[in-house]
Parts: sequence; C-alpha cells; structure tokens
Amino acid sequence: MSYETQDIFKRLLRAHLNLEQAHEYLRQRLAKIRLTEAWSVEDLFKIVDRDENGSISVYDLERLIIEHKKGGSRSLVEEIELVIAMYDRTGYHKITFKDFTD
Repeated sequence: MSYETQDIFKRLLRAHLNLEQAHEYLRQRLAKIRLTEAWSVEDLFKIVDRDENGSISVYDLERLIIEHKKGGSRSLVEEIELVIAMYDRTGYHKITFKDFTD
C-alpha cells in the first residue's frame, strides 16, 4: 500500500470516527434534554429546525452545535453533512421529522 493510499485511509477513518462521535454527542444531548425536561421528540425536532420548514439542514445543525460548543469551524459542516447523510432518506440533504423519529 502506497503512502498516499495509507494517508487517504487514515483521513477517512478519522472522519468516520469524528462522525460517530458527533452522532453520539447529539444522541446523548437530546436524550438528556428529553429526560430532564420531559420534552417530546417533536419538541426536540422543533428546537433544531430553526427556520421551521419541517426539516433539519446542515446549517440548522451547525448553528445548534456552534451555540453549544462556543466556536466551531467550517470542517464541522463536513461532519454534519455525513450525519445528515446517515438519516436523509429523500436525498435533499435534510432530515425530516419522520427521519428524525425512526
């Protein structure tokens, strides 16, 4: 395996691990909010869906994470796009309420 191939593999693996961490962070955060404040899944969805268009976009998640993590970077968008791709069933790069609850 060439050095370039190894480097690409390492970057893909690192991106995958970052994606898993971001997914787990979001899952735990939402579960904690839901339990401690007795919110419904619909309430949580509405918190993330800031523009109230019925779906969660990359920008909705980016705003949420930046607000809670004090800062952020453009590479965060790439990680969020991967999280959205995991749940997006329509191919529009958004998470609908049905995607969110399934």
